[in-house]
Amino acid sequence: MPLRLLGAYHIIEWFRMTLFLTTLLLGSNFLPIWYATSINTLYGIAAYITVHVVRYSGTGAICNDEQQWRANMLMAEVIIFWVTFHIMSVPQIFFFFMSKENLDSALVEEEEEEGGEGEEKE
Repeated sequence: MPLRLLGAYHIIEWFRMTLFLTTLLLGSNFLPIWYATSINTLYGIAAYITVHVVRYSGTGAICNDEQQWRANMLMAEVIIFWVTFHIMSVPQIFFFFMSKENLDSALVEEEEEEGGEGEEKE
């Protein structure tokens, strides 16, 4: 069960990060969808807490005895999550505190700069 919970979390999170990168790199405004799916962060934290509970319960100890590689991979997943969770949260904080006008003006300035470069080359 813990692996299924983490699998579902990761699939949704990959979709969210694709939206986030599309917004950053292409300037498309997918932030409303990205914010709507932010509930996945809470689901991910709950899934990782469940993994902790199951891993250190009696069934987790049996799993560790029978399938040590799987138990080690599960713990590696948990460790990597908690290390990267805080790093990946930083860009979200900037988007959250930026006003809509600042976000829109940043996108417009980038488009004008790209248009200006293209005109100079012609």
